Amino acid sequence: MPTARVFNGLVPQKEVSWKFLISGCLRQGRPLKALAMYAEMQKDVSICPCKHTFVTLLKACAKTKNLRTGSEVHAKIERTGWIDRDVFIGSSLIDMYAKCGRLDKAQKVFDKLLLWNVITWNALMARYAQHDLGHEV
Repeated sequence: MPTARVFNGLVPQKEVSWKFLISGCLRQGRPLKALAMYAEMQKDVSICPCKHTFVTLLKACAKTKNLRTGSEVHAKIERTGWIDRDVFIGSSLIDMYAKCGRLDKAQKVFDKLLLWNVITWNALMARYAQHDLGHEV
């Protein structure tokens, strides 16, 4: 794979390089590969994902219904403090938990957010509707 050869030639491999590789895998419809790249990235403890990488990872977890990795990503997000400041991360967490069948966790994330907007409300309401819980919507 030419992309992997180029990436492997980058020294040092920085977070931005990983971000583009992971998001590229997801855009190509390869969410499992995106999560595999994240696992590789985690071998370098000096690299912490940025908020855009977190959002991409949560989308990959939602597409693959990978609750374990999604919960691990959520724990990392909690440590960064971004969940309190970024509606895209909050709505991505809500979406991931709901698509993994954990509406209870999606609701808890929503309740913890400091800021609600149309994105976060829609993320939660759409998932309740998708699970035929119209009364919750």
